[in-house]
Amino acid sequence: MKQVLRPTLVAAALIAALGVAGAGFAQSKQASQAAQPQVDKNKASYVVGVELASQFPVWARDMVDPNTVGQAVTATLKGQKPPMSQEEAQQVAQAFGEQMQAKFQQFYAKLAAQNKQEGDAYQAKNKTLAGVKTTSDGLQYQVISQGNGPKPTASDTVQINYTGSFVNGTVFDSSASHGSGPATIPLSQVVPGFREGLTLMPVGSHYKFVIPPDLAYGSQPKNFPPNATLIFDVTLVKIGK
Repeated sequence: MKQVLRPTLVAAALIAALGVAGAGFAQSKQASQAAQPQVDKNKASYVVGVELASQFPVWARDMVDPNTVGQAVTATLKGQKPPMSQEEAQQVAQAFGEQMQAKFQQFYAKLAAQNKQEGDAYQAKNKTLAGVKTTSDGLQYQVISQGNGPKPTASDTVQINYTGSFVNGTVFDSSASHGSGPATIPLSQVVPGFREGLTLMPVGSHYKFVIPPDLAYGSQPKNFPPNATLIFDVTLVKIGK
């Protein structure tokens, strides 16, 4: 998947350390008298290595040799001159980047096909279960319990308790993960299948949705698995903020 640039733990630690050092410079006498934390050098070095490796995507880790990476890190930390010119290094980096991009496209296409196959199989089995209904555009829903309140419109804001998961059972989101009480969600800002399902629910209802990819995030999501079929367990608590 697309890697999101983020400060690493090591980078954050270094920034924090520099900040502490800068602040402590004005109070050097007090700082020198304070007990300094003792950090095991080997453990700290291991943490640095883990963070470095963690920044490399899983699907591309077979593209580099760990031993050579380790040698380069060692040489650089010792201030040794690289065995290639800056121009050559730039050429290698550009070619490697293009190779990584090609491999990512292969990985992404394979993942999208796998998710589509697994999602189709889940939907085919789910629609045969008692009580499951399918709308004209492919949304599957099941009434767990039916409320007697009004139904929201597609432009309403609702308060709901929900759990969202993939077909393999992995939970990717829930109202409980955002704090106590129901989540407040404008229906205009959710995926089409989720919005459609909620407009079928009277307040007080408890439904289960199975949303196909074309009613969810599709095959080219930014921060979501491609072609993922989504499963939602939802209770509609209230219409309005």
